[in-house]
Amino acid sequence: MTRELPDGPSSVLPRAGVRQAAVAVAASLLLGLPAAAQDGKDKAPAIPFTGDFGLPGASGPRNALPRTQPAPTGAPPGARFLPSPVMPSDSGADDIPTLPDFTADYAFADYQRGFYKSAFEGASLRAARNPRDGAAMTLLGEIYAQGLGVAKDLTQATAWYRRADAAGDRNGTFALAMLAVAESADGAAAGAEEKRKAAVALLEKAAAAGHPLAAYNLALSLLAARRADDVSRAVSLLEKAAAAEVPDAQYALAVMLREGQGVGRDAARAAQWMARAAANGNIAAQVELAIMLFNGNGVEVNEERAARLFAVAAARGNAIAQNRLARILVAGRGLPKDLVQAAAWHLMASAQGRTDTWLDTALKNLTPEERKRAELLARERTDDINFGLAP
Repeated sequence: MTRELPDGPSSVLPRAGVRQAAVAVAASLLLGLPAAAQDGKDKAPAIPFTGDFGLPGASGPRNALPRTQPAPTGAPPGARFLPSPVMPSDSGADDIPTLPDFTADYAFADYQRGFYKSAFEGASLRAARNPRDGAAMTLLGEIYAQGLGVAKDLTQATAWYRRADAAGDRNGTFALAMLAVAESADGAAAGAEEKRKAAVALLEKAAAAGHPLAAYNLALSLLAARRADDVSRAVSLLEKAAAAEVPDAQYALAVMLREGQGVGRDAARAAQWMARAAANGNIAAQVELAIMLFNGNGVEVNEERAARLFAVAAARGNAIAQNRLARILVAGRGLPKDLVQAAAWHLMASAQGRTDTWLDTALKNLTPEERKRAELLARERTDDINFGLAP
């Protein structure tokens, strides 16, 4: 049963309709899943393609490739972890086996530690000695695509990704697919449709080889085509990516289950996947799960836990979470009532365009001193977020 905050006709905590930032190069292929709009104003949530590989104009979140080992101590902030797959070593003395322990693989170890020139030299040596070393070729493509230790060169990156794909490296196939997605983003450009088809074919190949991000992006391409027959397959692909701990896939699967898109509506399973996505750091899932906890949608009502999740997402800069946390602090539901704290979060949400007349009314009687304290808190928290000090 939906639970309402007191003293206001719009005080229900509705589903957030949270929008994840879309990768710009894939914007034309994004899918908007039907969902209840937040406060009746926002459109359905967009689920982004991920794995942009440093392409020009990309602005969305970048998902690292699935981790097979923890990132090494001393790796630069935001460094992407490229797993070093076990290479076959049964075709001759020239093969260079890659051990499961990536620290024994100097090219990959150097890449993870930020020694990009050494990584480039090591990967180049490996590729020269072994024409089947797809992992080294993918690493070279990645270095060229991002301009790490060498001049950025997408032509060279594409060439290395193609060689990696031909050598059977699924990471290279996926990288090549995302380059094709980027090239097909302008639907009006010459050859855009052919490039889109090429991208889908490469995603199919990488997904068949077990690449979880390929499965996720292939699911989105199927859903974007809006053919009824593809929806159930898209759900199956999302399940595979979600099981591999791809947070965006877990969030997307939760939305599909909640809305009954391509699968039977199941609020309990939706909450479970939303919780896994939230635990993996997906801000949209953190906000949605908090709302589900507050309203008892698919889970038992737990206002305290909902408040904690709102606080985490609010501290990471999410305007919806900031707005909901302010309401909770006004009402004293899940957290002790605190109008100064509420005003600070309300100021932060409003600065991002998340206005709320109910909160304006609830906070109108603050004293000048209380308003000054709220403004100071809002500035300090905004600075923390801008400087990357948020949790």
